[in-house]
Amino acid sequence: TYDVLRRILPTDGLDMPQLDADRLVFDNSQPGDYELISLADFAFGEQSFEANASLDAEGRLVRGDAEPEGAGADARAAVPGPADPEPDAFELVYPQAVGVRMGTCPYPARDSYSYSSIAAALHAESEDRAAEAHVPMDEAGDDAESDGSEMTDADVAAVEPAGNPMALGSAFHAACQWLIEMGADELPAARADALARLWRLTPEQRERFDVALDRWLKSAVRAELLAWPCVRAEVPFFSLGCEDKDIARYGAYAEGAIDALATDPADPSRALAIDYKTGGTPDETPDQLFEKHALQARVYSDVLHKAGFKTVTVKFVRVEQPDPSNPAESQVVTYNL
Repeated sequence: TYDVLRRILPTDGLDMPQLDADRLVFDNSQPGDYELISLADFAFGEQSFEANASLDAEGRLVRGDAEPEGAGADARAAVPGPADPEPDAFELVYPQAVGVRMGTCPYPARDSYSYSSIAAALHAESEDRAAEAHVPMDEAGDDAESDGSEMTDADVAAVEPAGNPMALGSAFHAACQWLIEMGADELPAARADALARLWRLTPEQRERFDVALDRWLKSAVRAELLAWPCVRAEVPFFSLGCEDKDIARYGAYAEGAIDALATDPADPSRALAIDYKTGGTPDETPDQLFEKHALQARVYSDVLHKAGFKTVTVKFVRVEQPDPSNPAESQVVTYNL
């Protein structure tokens, strides 16, 4: 209370708020803005104040500024001065009950595209992630924070069919997102187990997951990513679409998410985008790989250029395919756009 009063009231030489001041301290204040109404005698610092008001039997504020005629101090205490007008009244209004009928309807067509939608239309390789899982809700109806750790075998069976080829990519992307957001250098075994349950990885997929994650954690490209001042995971975007007519025909806007985005606030002209790729085969040539990911690189670079970055590097990291020149590293397909 003291700190609040010191901000709004004039103070004396000892920085004590002056409770008997006639104005508050703010621009253009006028006399009479502030009035101390005391229901009992009290002291504040070295100042003493006498009661100048009371409450009647109904709890209304009664001023005691003027002494009633023919009454002394005792009469004043028993019979305060004239009461203030009655306070404003209000009543609660309850809305009328309205019947609600619910039904289903298709989502309206959106004038936007993602890389996945383009790849599907072109029958090209799409994202190596499964569709969003419908995780069973808990008793509170909350499924937003589920990581699979609370799921039973029956719950898992309802999420993804056994052996879904996209499940490995989904689990790997979720693991990399957690590592970035937590600033961690390794994935705890309990979280890896939870992700495997959530996406129902087969034993073969779980082994591939562990090998790919270990290669990614030790890779030079990850070290390059983490050397940037600002690194974010699963960065969503909704942007004006590409002017390239080969892409523009799919919609006026582009939407999606970048697996990992590195930027430098001190140099906002450049950005590094990382896209993780599981699967693939070791017999693809560098030219084939460059052509394979070119469309997705164009989508990402166009979005980042429209966001103000002048120089964009997009790297597709094939976490399951070792680099032929250095088997300890993942194979990386790089675009400088």
